[in-house]
Amino acid sequence: MKIRYLVTFILGLFLWGVLLVVQPQIAEARSFYYPDYRVTIEINEDSTFDVTERLTYLFTGEYRGVRAQIKLADPNRDQYCLQNGLTCGGIGRIALLGVFDAEGEQLSADQYSLYTEVDEDTEISYFTIERELWPDGREFDGTEPVVFEFKYRLYGSLGWINERPYFYWNALAEERGGQIKSGRVDIVFPKTPDLDLLEVYSSSTIYYDAAQQGKTITIEVEDVPSVGDLTVAYDLSAIGISQPGKLTFTGRLPFWGLGAKLDGVDLGSGLEGALDGVPAGKHKVEFYFPGYVNQVNEIDVASGQVVHIDVSLQPEAGTLILIVLNVLLNLAGLVAIPFVGWFVYSKWRREGKDKDMPQTIIPLYSPPEGVAPYLLGSIKDEKVDFQDVTGSIIDLAYRGYIKIKEVTPNTNYSLHRQEPGAKAKPLNEIESQLMTDLFGDNDEVETKALGLTFALKYKMLEKKIYQEMVTKGYFTKSPEAIRNKFYGYGIGLFILGIAGAIGTGILGAATLGIPGPVLLGLALVVFGLGYLGVAPHMPAKTSLGSKTFADILGFKMYLHTAERFRLQKLGPDEFERYLSYAVVFGIEKEWAEKFKDIYTGQPEWLESSNVNTLTDIYWISRFSRGFSQSMTTSVMSSGSGSARGSGWTSGGGSFGGFSGGGGGGGSRGAF
Repeated sequence: MKIRYLVTFILGLFLWGVLLVVQPQIAEARSFYYPDYRVTIEINEDSTFDVTERLTYLFTGEYRGVRAQIKLADPNRDQYCLQNGLTCGGIGRIALLGVFDAEGEQLSADQYSLYTEVDEDTEISYFTIERELWPDGREFDGTEPVVFEFKYRLYGSLGWINERPYFYWNALAEERGGQIKSGRVDIVFPKTPDLDLLEVYSSSTIYYDAAQQGKTITIEVEDVPSVGDLTVAYDLSAIGISQPGKLTFTGRLPFWGLGAKLDGVDLGSGLEGALDGVPAGKHKVEFYFPGYVNQVNEIDVASGQVVHIDVSLQPEAGTLILIVLNVLLNLAGLVAIPFVGWFVYSKWRREGKDKDMPQTIIPLYSPPEGVAPYLLGSIKDEKVDFQDVTGSIIDLAYRGYIKIKEVTPNTNYSLHRQEPGAKAKPLNEIESQLMTDLFGDNDEVETKALGLTFALKYKMLEKKIYQEMVTKGYFTKSPEAIRNKFYGYGIGLFILGIAGAIGTGILGAATLGIPGPVLLGLALVVFGLGYLGVAPHMPAKTSLGSKTFADILGFKMYLHTAERFRLQKLGPDEFERYLSYAVVFGIEKEWAEKFKDIYTGQPEWLESSNVNTLTDIYWISRFSRGFSQSMTTSVMSSGSGSARGSGWTSGGGSFGGFSGGGGGGGSRGAF
């Protein structure tokens, strides 16, 4: 025993030693850090500010490129600020001014990717700059520096509280993917600042030195971990910052929103009637949308002023032709909507109406010849319902093939196979199959156990009943198959129409500025809905089926109000003989009503604690409902982003700085 413990200890010690050796090698297989991380923030008198980030990487392992994600909106942060009466920083609008190489040369737009994205889990939106330098990957040994530099301008991202401007910014991204060996943040003000007004917050232990030289405050950090924010706040009241204005515009605007350039700086697309954070002063605003002639407006915005202009871009010749074609296709779809409605109605008139259906229903004192309860119920509503099969089980009990015993009132019954008398009506093929499916090789089964054996067999039995309806000439095709066919057509057309309407709408909005021919898709949707609506009514009876159906309705009329149609006295045996049919029709209570003073016996085929026929004939309603529900329950249960940021959230007009609460931030890293 001691030897075994010793061996286990030595083996564990060996494995631990292996992990100590291997794990650092695994960790170092792919990693990076920043030997130099520089951020320059230039605050302008017109309320904009420019941010330049120059990140120097030292990679170990294989990498393909570098990436920066600038946080545009953070719903969780904003909710926290709102609940705690704080002011959060945000981004009004961001514009990329350039991406640069290590020598400071600006790159062309095809040398990097620019897009906005939303994290589905956190709902945080990001402005992403991505540069793929080595598409096939490149192996690094930690000695060759790689520089990623980019510059962007922020509009409307200063906070204005009680007419006082505040700078509140996450100077370091919260997630950087690697350690910063040496970092520096330079904040350049338009006028000489006061270092004592600078506030710095951090959620992690980051030691910094702050110094001022002229108009610049410099914050230096060393050995900063890969995760953790550095938030900078400054009250700009004494600096002389002009409050920005707002530009609103109306007119014939593209559905997808306009793009705009302010003094040559592209502010991006998706503008829908307003542009916030426009600096005070004179500006040239150029609106654009693909396929339309650009519109240039000269505006003069005073501090805090709202300026309104009309923007109605004119389509180019090719776009105009596509717009006319789009209108014609929509008109075609509009005309098609009533046409497909008429077509579906005509389809039902031709194929879905019963043939030679009698106009007058005559009471019938017995079920149609050769129509068993399951078949009568299936012809009645053109569906094989479980209630039809339950009715046939009661009929088999009356004929002496089954005895039903109540185990648990209304929830569980036991069925016992019986040897019928010589005069019992023989079983047909479906009834024989039903007996086999119920009992198998046994002579007794409980309804609560039927789900284990009967569910799949029931589907086959259902299919055979549909086939019998066709074989006996009541229908030319299985009603189920006909319904399923039209349901399939309807669902297919509906999905195709929805996809077509959405697809053409988006395509048109993206290319023309207006929704595409969505009415064509809507016509298909109406077509599909029409087929779905008529599908239950498309099975059509033959002449024989219509005559049999009329007889079924006549028999139901008799069961429902028997004394109106018969002069002779009703007998007790008639009650049991037609009870199964009354169950199929769902009128067993009405049928029992006719026998409340006549039926005084007790069914030989039923043993139930609820039966007291001497005082209460309505036991049949309780029994049939409970038995049918027990069968059904047992069997069926077993068978079957935007480029806009969050702006500023003011809590009672007070400014409360806190770590990570500023605008910007996000993540920096590599892939």
